[in-house]
Amino acid sequence: MVVKFGLGLLRIPHPLTLSIPIISYHHGDPSAYRGRPAGFYEMLKKEPFLGQIVQVLANRLDAGEVLAFAQTRVVQHSYRQTLIDSFRMSPLLLGKALQAVANGNRVNLQPNGKLFRLPSDIIVLVLATKMFMRAIGRVAYGAFIEKRWRVSMVDHAGGACPTEAIEQAAKRSQQWESPHVRPPHRFHADPFFFGEDILVEAMNGRTGKGELLRLRGDSRASCSGCAATARSRSADCLVTSPTLPRLKKTVGATLFQRLRAGRARQSTN
Repeated sequence: MVVKFGLGLLRIPHPLTLSIPIISYHHGDPSAYRGRPAGFYEMLKKEPFLGQIVQVLANRLDAGEVLAFAQTRVVQHSYRQTLIDSFRMSPLLLGKALQAVANGNRVNLQPNGKLFRLPSDIIVLVLATKMFMRAIGRVAYGAFIEKRWRVSMVDHAGGACPTEAIEQAAKRSQQWESPHVRPPHRFHADPFFFGEDILVEAMNGRTGKGELLRLRGDSRASCSGCAATARSRSADCLVTSPTLPRLKKTVGATLFQRLRAGRARQSTN
């Protein structure tokens, strides 16, 4: 087997005449983004994730059989950090790709996405402007708006794996129950089981620092959200969920409504 790094484009012999496969990386989901530069057009179109694959080289660019696939988040305000996260992940795919070659396995991913090329100066300027505006929005959000998280518990069918437990919990959000948040704490987050109790990180509104709390499992209230952590040895599932972002005390409601409206418009574009 040959692993190709760089070297430009190669003319690949017919598989019947090639005794060993030639494999290489591609940073992008080939079902949507083929070509180059890595991550650029994903950021331009505000995609949430950047794909990376190990593929068997073919004579059609970034259209070979996919041996391994993963995704990393797109950091909307930083092209550099987007690529750092992607390049940290991609080396972990090589072992899976080698195993796939040995076992004859392939990822069911059709490499029929659009073939992109190097952008013009105008398109680069467009992305730079978007990144600048996103950075300003991120600073404003961090300065003026605070998310308040809650921790919940819900029963699930015994024997389910953690992934199945999370899916079951998401379908029964009306049954979620969470401990009451008492002053001076403003919210709970990052839970895990500690015997029959729960350890959470609590935000102290007076000091602005996080504190580790041990909560009894019998003090609960209702809540909704989107992420969960399961305990496989019992029929309980811990759920962390963001509530509506709250305005920090130093900002008026008018600015809060404007920021929310701006983010809503941006998400629909």
